[in-house]
Amino acid sequence: MLRTHFMQHWFTLSDPAMKEAFFDTPLYREFAQLQEEHILQTTNELLTERGLMLKGGTAMYATLIAALALAKNKERNPEMHASKKGNQW
Repeated sequence: MLRTHFMQHWFTLSDPAMKEAFFDTPLYREFAQLQEEHILQTTNELLTERGLMLKGGTAMYATLIAALALAKNKERNPEMHASKKGNQW
């Protein structure tokens, strides 16, 4: 904990930023004497306690395009969310 505290002050990192830095920078983990297995194990335990499960996925890139006039007038699905591009919804 003391090593983590020092790194937070040296690099002016908040608690969430320090936690993110541990995942991104192996040198920080090495200095703090953390092992990746311990971080993964702790994360999995926290997720399990909350009834959550981490699965593999795919990041998607979405491009907003203008909808056809016919599609705009049809009944909309209440579960769908709107997006805004420029000044158009």
